Amino acid sequence: MARVYMPLGSFDAKGAIAKGVIFSKWRGINYAKRYFIPANPQSADQTSLRLAFELLVAYYKGTLTQPQKDAYDVGAKGEGYSGFNLYMRQGMNEYISQIGIGTDPVSVSVAGNYPSDVFTWT
Repeated sequence: MARVYMPLGSFDAKGAIAKGVIFSKWRGINYAKRYFIPANPQSADQTSLRLAFELLVAYYKGTLTQPQKDAYDVGAKGEGYSGFNLYMRQGMNEYISQIGIGTDPVSVSVAGNYPSDVFTWT
């Protein structure tokens, strides 16, 4: 990925040119990279991890209370990421250690508050 200044003679450029080069911006930095279509093998491991990720996001959005979310925000402060990212990291680590990659999860629940929370996967 190349960092570019005034791409294509303008201040910003976004999009692809003839499926060869992609211009975009990330955190205010213009860049260019080669066009490619990523592989999506749909393996059992990949599918189970995606399902676990979906369950965690749904639980965070629909079940965690605002004080619980605030506790994650406080725990992540100064780490360079958000409380949501901290929650997802811990939840995915617990998924891998409790039921393992390749096993489709059915549900997840979280008891307690950060940092003494307990993720339970079934």
